[in-house]
Amino acid sequence: MQNGKDDNHAFDQAVKFVHQSARHIFLTGRAGTGKTTFLRHICKTAYKKIAVVAPTGVAAINAGGVTIHSFFQLAPGIFLPDAHHGWSESTTRILTRDLIIRNSRFSPDKKELLRELDAIIIDEVSMVKADTLDAIDMILRWVRNDWATPFGGVQMIYIGDLYQLPPVVKEEEWQLLKNHYKSPFFFDALVMRESPPLYLELTTIYRQNNPSFIRLLNAVRNNVAGESEIEMLNRRFNPDFYPDESDAYITLTTHNYRADIIHQQALNKLSGSVTQFEADINGDFPEKSYPVDTTLVLKPGAQIMFIKNDRGELRRYFNGKIGRISRISSDKKVYVVFPDNNKELELEKETWLNIRYRLDKEKNALAEEELGKFEQYPIRLAWAITIHKSQGLTFEKAIIDAAGSFSPGQVYVALSRMTSLEGMILKSKIPAAAISTDQRVVDFSTRSGINQNLDEVLKSEQKNFILNSIIKSFSIEKIHALIQNIQSELKSELMAEDSPELMQINLLEQKAGKQKAISISFQKQLEQLLSAAEKSGYDQVLNRVIAAEEWFRKIFTDMEAELNSLIPPTRTKKKISANIRYLQNLRLSIRHKIKHLQQVIRIAEGLVKNINQEELLRLSERCGIPEVSEAETQIDKQPAKKQPKKKAGESAELSLKMLRGGNSIKEIAGLRGVTVDTITKHLLDYLSVGEVPLDIFVNESKTFVIRKALEESAGAELKIVKESLGDEYSYNEIRAVRISLRSSKALTPE
Repeated sequence: MQNGKDDNHAFDQAVKFVHQSARHIFLTGRAGTGKTTFLRHICKTAYKKIAVVAPTGVAAINAGGVTIHSFFQLAPGIFLPDAHHGWSESTTRILTRDLIIRNSRFSPDKKELLRELDAIIIDEVSMVKADTLDAIDMILRWVRNDWATPFGGVQMIYIGDLYQLPPVVKEEEWQLLKNHYKSPFFFDALVMRESPPLYLELTTIYRQNNPSFIRLLNAVRNNVAGESEIEMLNRRFNPDFYPDESDAYITLTTHNYRADIIHQQALNKLSGSVTQFEADINGDFPEKSYPVDTTLVLKPGAQIMFIKNDRGELRRYFNGKIGRISRISSDKKVYVVFPDNNKELELEKETWLNIRYRLDKEKNALAEEELGKFEQYPIRLAWAITIHKSQGLTFEKAIIDAAGSFSPGQVYVALSRMTSLEGMILKSKIPAAAISTDQRVVDFSTRSGINQNLDEVLKSEQKNFILNSIIKSFSIEKIHALIQNIQSELKSELMAEDSPELMQINLLEQKAGKQKAISISFQKQLEQLLSAAEKSGYDQVLNRVIAAEEWFRKIFTDMEAELNSLIPPTRTKKKISANIRYLQNLRLSIRHKIKHLQQVIRIAEGLVKNINQEELLRLSERCGIPEVSEAETQIDKQPAKKQPKKKAGESAELSLKMLRGGNSIKEIAGLRGVTVDTITKHLLDYLSVGEVPLDIFVNESKTFVIRKALEESAGAELKIVKESLGDEYSYNEIRAVRISLRSSKALTPE
């Protein structure tokens, strides 16, 4: 296990490859190393248009995205890149390039969205089949009209652990696929030979901290578990073990029916009556995506597990936390207690959303549109769970029932849920033959992880990212495609060729096509100029960029004027009225493009002035984002006038007095009508001088964990420490421990 600083570097490095490069990456790591944290961080911070997809409905809901098959409108079946027939002699449906294109029902809006995408994140990629990835590649090349570039130029970010659950491929499917693919794993897709991703691995394990247990898990993971490791595991064999009710053990089993039997038997042993709680499902929410049972069957005393992290600052529970139903009131309110805390928690229902992506034209960004929602208590019975469903969860105490046959990786998934070996009980011994990781996975990981100087690769990619942001700014292919879409829609409505509307759109398409050819030629010239400018300087580049911006701005301004004359008359014309929105969207895209070209001048000016690369990267990341103000991106901007400060101290002193008067932080916030966060910030100022104790901000057990994280990542930004610790820990808790450490000189003051 590497130290926290090394892994913070790996995390930051991976983020920069997404934000500041176009390279495809595969982010992997053992269970509990922060892959989900990385995904959430990217979605919150990226300026790129990024869609998140996953192979299953539940995985997509958990990742905050959509399924691969719904996003790309892929029908059930397998994709054969060279097949010329639509059906096999078996029941397996065969999808081909021609069949997918012919049956495509992409709307103009969906096509535009796919063309505008900068990147796609595929979560849980270990379960994605090779042929599915090739189908995605084909669809993107076709829609984006770029057959020469893998994925049509979209950056692909793969996230997952190949040592966990593999793709599911039926035998009759593999009989057809094996003629095209070395294995069903995504890394053996044909497109991967053409464009392999960078292999990035997070190595710090936050779930376990016992070195011998971590070594055992690594041995199982890498197919090298010997007699000593098997013996160490089987010391936990205890078939007659039955936990006390207060012990909060959960059984990990291989099949759903076994978990159901355990739950039913445990429920029957409890006194009292059963109460059922129905989920509230609205809109479109596919059954395969249900995050929890639609009908929860509960009794007082039932052992339950949370399947979602608590919102808000208190973080009273997290995904995988075990509790027990203490009581169910007459008005069907549910109360839970935890093994380490007898204080009752009243459950509140949570909401999961089924979304689809749409293009927000005003912001020139992807937006999420709610299709349906699922409301239910965020719990499930937790005497047992299948190993498959336990992925991503953490358990302190578990009984592993491995009597069923294990698929490759299943043993590792089960074992790696545990925080320690001491909390694990084996109902049946694990034979050496059951510990199997697919050798093709081991070979791929070993092969991909060597001979990579990632720091040097990143520097090169960042440089290319800055230069390409200038070159790509002068592409008008997307605007040309939008005009062609409108042209196609008008023709599909059988509008007469000599109709004024269609004739005007035809002329606009011809003009855009001509300018597209000019822009392609100019981009090639610009590429040569930028290459030579490394030695001779960027003055000539700036001059050409300024001249080109003036040229294209006039072209686009003329196009906008033509659209302005076209849109108003269409309001009274029945045949074209449905396309007014497309015309308005085109006009908005043209306006965005004009602003985009103005932004790129500032990047070229930055190159001439030799400003630091971080500033250039910041400008390049935001290039094309319309909501970025000129003041925010101006290289030589004037310093902002400082606002007069309010009198400091008075408000904080009042909070301190109220604390000394016996009020809690939450009570002070309520009495003063401000947020808990505001009061916390007031009181943090007094922590460093010893006027308030640390335990008003954070309890002792959390303090120990936070202190360790801070010491291991000395000097790291607060957000990095927060991401390493997870959602259970708040920023203010971390700030409090950091202030305490610094005041006691455990860390070097800033």
